[in-house]
Amino acid sequence: MRKKLNDKTTISNLRVNTARFVLTVLLSSTAFKMNSIDSLANTNDTVISLEKETIYISEIIYNSQNFDDVEVMTLAESDEVLIRKLEHIYQYGYDAATDTKINTSFNITTGNKTYESLPPDDFILFQAVVAAESNGTLHDALAVASVILNRAIDKRWVDSANNLGLEGENPSKGQIKHPGQFSVYLDGKYEYYLNENNVPEDVKIACRLAWYHGIKSTDCTSFLGNSAVDCPGLQVVDGGNRYYNRLEKFDEDKTIVDQIVGPINKVNDNVKQKIKVVE
Repeated sequence: MRKKLNDKTTISNLRVNTARFVLTVLLSSTAFKMNSIDSLANTNDTVISLEKETIYISEIIYNSQNFDDVEVMTLAESDEVLIRKLEHIYQYGYDAATDTKINTSFNITTGNKTYESLPPDDFILFQAVVAAESNGTLHDALAVASVILNRAIDKRWVDSANNLGLEGENPSKGQIKHPGQFSVYLDGKYEYYLNENNVPEDVKIACRLAWYHGIKSTDCTSFLGNSAVDCPGLQVVDGGNRYYNRLEKFDEDKTIVDQIVGPINKVNDNVKQKIKVVE
């Protein structure tokens, strides 16, 4: 059963009855094949929140409408729903659907670079590697996907791949194929997941949101497995990978202060080194 969001997740009988009437009408005009709202009241897909005076039904996002002080959501697009759902989950640090605690050091960011213009084979490889490197959950898969995509915009990783003759800004041809980086690519474990039927559904969702919608949950560029207990990185969920090494963007993405202070620090370091040598 899906757990309630908080202790205030009860709502007055009047509001419930009003909501049931409105939602029954709304649902009757959608693709849902349900006889009445009562069929949803006790399922694990129903969440009623008094704090926001909102009724959420199933995994679909709804556009807000108000009826007798009850905010009811009408049907909207599924990926849009998933994104909003993830934003809520990461804000509160808890995924009620799976009873999973989320590390609040991770957060959902939108508007990141997307890769829909790249060939389908690039996405297939990306998805296979994410499936092989993650623990199969939506949250760990999204973090792995974020790391791969972060490397494709990180100056260090892009330059390193370009120097090897790879396409540094291509997550698949540049970063995944970068020698010595992703163990599942090196040992071939990713090949099992080139067959989409072998990819867990949550991994498919994470990869789709990251690749095509620019959704990320971390700005890290590296991770080690769950067993690497000495790694200083953080896990997004228990049993997941440990993420570390923050993103370093290109100079044009940095502030004016960063662009000035960075070179000055390098000069100071060189001076200190020369003084040390002389001493």
